[in-house]
Order: sequence, then structure tokens, then C-alpha cells
Amino acid sequence: RSAQEKQELARRAGIQGQVLPEFVPASSKVKQAMLAVPALAKLKDKDKDGTSFNNAVQTFMSAIAIEGQISGAAITDELSVMQAVGRMTNGLGGADPGKLVTLFGTKASQLPDDGLTDVRSISKTIAKDRYGHEPSDLEIMNVAREIVMNRSPNVDVSKIVFDEAFAQKVRKDFREIKGRDPVGAEFLRAYFLARCSSETADRQEGFSVIRDEGY
Repeated sequence: RSAQEKQELARRAGIQGQVLPEFVPASSKVKQAMLAVPALAKLKDKDKDGTSFNNAVQTFMSAIAIEGQISGAAITDELSVMQAVGRMTNGLGGADPGKLVTLFGTKASQLPDDGLTDVRSISKTIAKDRYGHEPSDLEIMNVAREIVMNRSPNVDVSKIVFDEAFAQKVRKDFREIKGRDPVGAEFLRAYFLARCSSETADRQEGFSVIRDEGY
């Protein structure tokens, strides 16, 4: 019973986004798994001072810990970490390394930003609603990263302004690959991934692995 209670407490903490130390995988294992993902390997190469890559490592460590807490089993061995990073980077195939540097950087002003309908403004709208105040750069960045890594299933999209022509293209691409329309936060993630993709990115590579299930 004690073990069950401990597991339930860990699950609740995970749902609330609280990371428990015993569930955090070693950074060396996470780095190794990340460098096996071409888009993240390119991110490391393009990141001059290492800040963005190190932030990305921390983000993945937290995300993997939370996934373990929610599922009831720590994800700390090498194979499980590799699989978790693979799941979390589904859809990054067509990502522009330069835009990934900004996504894991520290300045919200450097996020893809083409007015109200782009990553920065949308993330700011969500962060403002979530935190109840004018959000800091860190809060905006956290929201953007959570969306790209599929950790924001309960986002209210009713207050968000989308570029409708671009949104239709995202839905069309998703439908062609997955055979159905994106549902809820799935669409927002696909939209953000498309905004973080280069103009010449392979559409199939970028969207083919957007997964059906959350974690």
C-alpha cells in the first residue's frame, strides 16, 4: 500500500509539472540519445556558446522524469531514455536547427515571430492566461517548449489567433500523413513544428512521425 501511495504521489506531481529527483535520468544518457536525433545534433553544432543545447538537455531530462512519474516507472536506463527522446522528438525531422536554437534559447524575442499568429505571440497569450500576469521570457519559452514536446494537452485554443491559410496547410499536411484531422493540442504542436521548420524541409520527414498518443 505504501508503494502504491508513493506511486500516486509521484503521478500527481508529474501531472502538475513537478519533477522528483529520483525520476531524473543521467544527463550523459540524455545527451547521447539527443545526439542520435539529426535535428538536435545540428542544434548542438549551430549553438555557438552551448546555452541552447544545455537548455534542451535540461528540458528533456525534466520531460523524461515527468513521463516516468505519470507512467509509474522511472525512465533511467540507456535504452528507455533513447526511446523516450525518440518519442519526444517525433515531428522534428524537418526542423530548422537555427529555429531550434531560438526555441531552447533564453530570449523570447528570438522565437519565430511574424505577428500575432506566430510562435512567440501564441506562446505569450497562453502564458499570460496560465500565469495570470504579463509573462516573463522564461515563462513564454517554457510554454513554447512544452507545446513542441507535446506536454500541453489542455491548452485553450479559443483565445489564440492563427494564420488561417497556414493553419489550413498544416491540417492538410497532417491529414495526408495521418489520415485524420489533428485534435486539440495536436494541431497546435503541428502548427508550431511547421513554424520551426525550414522552407526547404522535407514535409514527409517533418510530419510523418507526429504520434497519435500523448504521454
